[in-house]
Amino acid sequence: MRQPAYQETRRRIEKLFQDRANGYVTYGEIQQACQEFEAQLKADISKFSSNDYIAAKKFLESLSFSARNMS
Repeated sequence: MRQPAYQETRRRIEKLFQDRANGYVTYGEIQQACQEFEAQLKADISKFSSNDYIAAKKFLESLSFSARNMS
């Protein structure tokens, strides 16, 4: 997930979380960005070990979950 190919997506999610903390972004926007990132990872699945892919997927799921619980 730290590869340069994913930099733009990472930055987008980071910005969405910052904006969410200030009340400018809805949970759905973060969820969509995380799903898009997951789809990007799935398309590149052959570049990762099974453990790395599963860890990345779980991390994105946890981001999506935590965004839902932000007040």
